[in-house]
Amino acid sequence: MPAIDEIDALGQTAGGAILSLPDLSSLLVTEAPGYLDRSFLEAHGNYRPRFEMFAGDQEVAKGVSLFETPGHTAGHCSLMVRLADRRPMLFTGDACYARRNLDLMTIASLHDDARKAFASLERLKALAVEHDAELFYSHDRENYSRYSKAPAFYS
Repeated sequence: MPAIDEIDALGQTAGGAILSLPDLSSLLVTEAPGYLDRSFLEAHGNYRPRFEMFAGDQEVAKGVSLFETPGHTAGHCSLMVRLADRRPMLFTGDACYARRNLDLMTIASLHDDARKAFASLERLKALAVEHDAELFYSHDRENYSRYSKAPAFYS
């Protein structure tokens, strides 16, 4: 695992997860067509993100871990952030759209592999218990209303 000072963006590919490692204060940038903000490139000297492939669960920075949760896509990962004065935060990404999916153990929408998606729901439940983590869902309107949003923050 390479030394990682800062994390900018996370993504997936069929071969595994992709990690982009530029400056945290910058905008999130991806190479996908239609998402590249040219003003960002001009302001940063035509910077191109550097991507590195990895497999397995990884601590990518102090207090920041990625856990493989495939099913929605082959290389999908969920993110756990550990802060000093609160429970760990486990971001489910698209492995679990909403709390209701975890409560009912149902997968939502399209998935690359339904069996792996179901196993990832079980894994997220186990990780939350093992680390006493608070779950943050990517598409849950009810829970989203309770999340802190900028300029508020978690510490």
